[in-house]
Amino acid sequence: MFKPYSVVKETHEEVTYEFKTIYLWILYGILIIGGIGLATKSTIIGTVATGCMLLYFFTISLPYQKLAKIIKRATLTGSVKYSGSKWSFSNPLRVTISKLNAKQQSAPSP
Repeated sequence: MFKPYSVVKETHEEVTYEFKTIYLWILYGILIIGGIGLATKSTIIGTVATGCMLLYFFTISLPYQKLAKIIKRATLTGSVKYSGSKWSFSNPLRVTISKLNAKQQSAPSP
């Protein structure tokens, strides 16, 4: 539904994912609301923050898990390149995964 990333380039050799910075800032906003609720001991603000956190988890964090596993696997094989910043709207984080290197690393040895 809400993907925190998009595929910006895909070739036979590699695929590049770009992370949407707005979702990170939404998470920070939710955490700030929760902190305000704790500081003021307001159950209404705390309940709103908890509801927003659950909504964030189910709509944004869970769909990201599949890509997170792909990135982790590519990092272990050394076939991933990072560029940009996860906080920047003008230069968002991009992850480029080499398909060829990943296939060579995952091929069984004779």
